[in-house]
Amino acid sequence: MERRASMGMVATTTTSEISTWHDRLRAAEAQRRSYFQGKLSSTALFCQSYYNVLEAGIQETAKAHRLVLGIARAQEKLAQALGETANNEAAAEDDSKDGAASALTTLELSNAHMQQRFEESSTIMESTIVSNIQKLEESVREQAKQLKVEGSTFLKLLARCEENVMNAWGMSLI
Repeated sequence: MERRASMGMVATTTTSEISTWHDRLRAAEAQRRSYFQGKLSSTALFCQSYYNVLEAGIQETAKAHRLVLGIARAQEKLAQALGETANNEAAAEDDSKDGAASALTTLELSNAHMQQRFEESSTIMESTIVSNIQKLEESVREQAKQLKVEGSTFLKLLARCEENVMNAWGMSLI
């Protein structure tokens, strides 16, 4: 039996009471460790899942970038081909009759109009859409890099804190 004074009051504590409190404290610490391990696992899973989503976003953004760039280049080549066709038709017009010349002039105008539209579309795609997709891809890459560094650091910090708690309590609670 042990006597302790607390705030002017004298209390007696028996070995049985100390043992009971020690058992309760061990049970509470075991429950805390269980909750902590659950939180640590779910946090690690969240970080890894979010990182995986960002990595998939990087891959899909890169695909979109290549696709839009390819379409822009294809439109540019189509515009060049239409321009070459118009030049060839103009040379052929000199050798043809009046009725055929009128049809060729209409075809030339149509080709020239399509050539202009494809050139404009190609320019717009390369100057705005491609650059915006590149910026998005760079931003997602930066977020993934930041998450990998900060998430890893955070998880290590949590594990170190748990280790410190375990060291502070020692083996008495296990």
